[in-house]
Amino acid sequence: MIIQIDTREKNSQLERIIGHLDKQGVRYVISKLDVGDYMSFSNNKCVVDRKQSIGEYACNMGVDHCRFKNEILRAKEQGIKLIFLIEDDKVHSIEDVKKWWNPNSLFHQKYMTGEMLYKGMKTQIKRYGVEFEFCRKDETGFRIIDLLRKNGG
Repeated sequence: MIIQIDTREKNSQLERIIGHLDKQGVRYVISKLDVGDYMSFSNNKCVVDRKQSIGEYACNMGVDHCRFKNEILRAKEQGIKLIFLIEDDKVHSIEDVKKWWNPNSLFHQKYMTGEMLYKGMKTQIKRYGVEFEFCRKDETGFRIIDLLRKNGG
């Protein structure tokens, strides 16, 4: 398996993920992806978009919503299955998202609550066919490989 990693992945995160790829003998190249962060060369119709926390995903849904929605639409238009892999120690499933507490909501009403985020995720699943997976940071690289393999990688 050879995985393409998007050039915009943060170097601080990339080091640990590449370590996981190396341990499993998975080769990789770093080049720009139009959608997502990770794609197998065996199947360019499935990508994994890694989020470093549920908070990052909430920010994408709120402040960055227009850019974020455009990426989801691009994936759908190109027939690409988009899997969001959210790294979080407390959120293990989409049902857990409902109970998530956004610390930013203390300072301003505009920030997403867990319930709002959950409803948005369910809408994205129904409307755009995206999927959500959750993991701890120490599992990320292994989960990326697993998800891509399960989807034809």
